[in-house]
Amino acid sequence: MTIYDIAEKAGVSITTVSRVLNGKENVNAKTRAHILAVLEECGYTPNRLAQGLASKATKTIGVMAVDIRDIHHSTIAYQVEQTLSTLGYSSILCNFSGNKNRLPDYLDMLFSRQVDGFIFIGSVFAGDFCRGELASRLDGSKPTVFINGTPSLPGAYCVIEQEEDAMKRAVEYLYHQCDRRHIAFVGMGDTASERSKRKGYEAAVDSLGLTAHTAITAQSLAGGESAVSSLLDTHPSLDALVFTDDITACGGVRRLLQIGRSVPGDIAVVGFNNSLYSEICIPSLTSIDNRMYETGKIAAGILADALEGREPEAVVSVGCQLVIRDSTGIRI
Repeated sequence: MTIYDIAEKAGVSITTVSRVLNGKENVNAKTRAHILAVLEECGYTPNRLAQGLASKATKTIGVMAVDIRDIHHSTIAYQVEQTLSTLGYSSILCNFSGNKNRLPDYLDMLFSRQVDGFIFIGSVFAGDFCRGELASRLDGSKPTVFINGTPSLPGAYCVIEQEEDAMKRAVEYLYHQCDRRHIAFVGMGDTASERSKRKGYEAAVDSLGLTAHTAITAQSLAGGESAVSSLLDTHPSLDALVFTDDITACGGVRRLLQIGRSVPGDIAVVGFNNSLYSEICIPSLTSIDNRMYETGKIAAGILADALEGREPEAVVSVGCQLVIRDSTGIRI
């Protein structure tokens, strides 16, 4: 039913029904009660899109994730949606499944839905292809929040997890607390986030006078297994591994145990994200907690502030923490 049907059934004007729906006070109590009863009887639900077109605000946010199967992205997306919901906003989630070429189509769809703003989850969106596409479409009229990306675009805000510093501190912990001297880095690609983590690793091994050993692999159990085999073939004296992802680190642990290397006795292992995988891994996995829930909450809050006329900070940093478990053996 439409608002016109409700007005006819209640025997009042469309304007009066509209006032009741919008919580206006200039309707007498008896009439208000009658209209509310009719609304309940008819199961009327306001058309939010139509309301948005009239008010130029749909209270709907476009949320874009690089790959929702990635526990880092899915956890942040969950918290973004939960926080936006409590603030009175609905979300439309777009999952790229790792294919950045889907960006133009998703933008077309979200613009056609009259979304009020955007949240981008994943440093891929700070890359050249996405940055160019976004620059041609976003003119600052719709506030946009990037998580782990800092593109210079009008109306853009950023939430950055301090991954470089966290990785540096993880290597220093392995050196000072675990007495490790041959520490390798296992990364997953060439995104802004991955480069930041690798930069932290390289800064640490350089300052400690160590030799850098790196491998790039797929983000998966098999990827972790493959990286460990490759590294040990060329560097059999390795005594520690730092990964940029938990599930891949779990694969690394599995391969080490398969070939008879003890963890952490022979080789200590550190993961990244402090996800559920780090807790169910055997031995349990020391991991860098990049505070995914806090990141999602902050991103949603920034966007709501921007939409509601407040002035949020352009860039907000989220600190990370090393969570010590059995795969490194030394608790601090």
